[in-house]
Amino acid sequence: MKNFIDSGWARGLEQRDSRLILDCSWSQEHPKVWLNIAAAKAKITAYSQFHVDKTATGALKAMGVPLGHHDGVAIMEAESLEAFLSVYQDKDFLEIVLPDEKRFIDRDKSFVLFGHQEDKKVNGKLLVDI
Repeated sequence: MKNFIDSGWARGLEQRDSRLILDCSWSQEHPKVWLNIAAAKAKITAYSQFHVDKTATGALKAMGVPLGHHDGVAIMEAESLEAFLSVYQDKDFLEIVLPDEKRFIDRDKSFVLFGHQEDKKVNGKLLVDI
């Protein structure tokens, strides 16, 4: 088991913003803001974004697969829950990052998950006995 916290913010943008705003603001511009504050530099050990493929989503929906209603998830890692939460209470986060997020996140339609990742297969190699 890895010793970190994963947190996902789902982007509830389907009615609020265009795909172009998501791609430009969240994908390209927001990491420059978010990862530039001292607390994130010191305490966030990894950051990645999962972007929903709308074409694949449409195909899956046509097959009757139940789907979420979000455009993406940010995945962050920190050494502990305390380290992660301290970033979200940091003055720079509240004054710089949070206002930037308001351009593309609908917090009323978003969610957060805390937990850990358990790898079972990596680069084609099974990590479990079957």
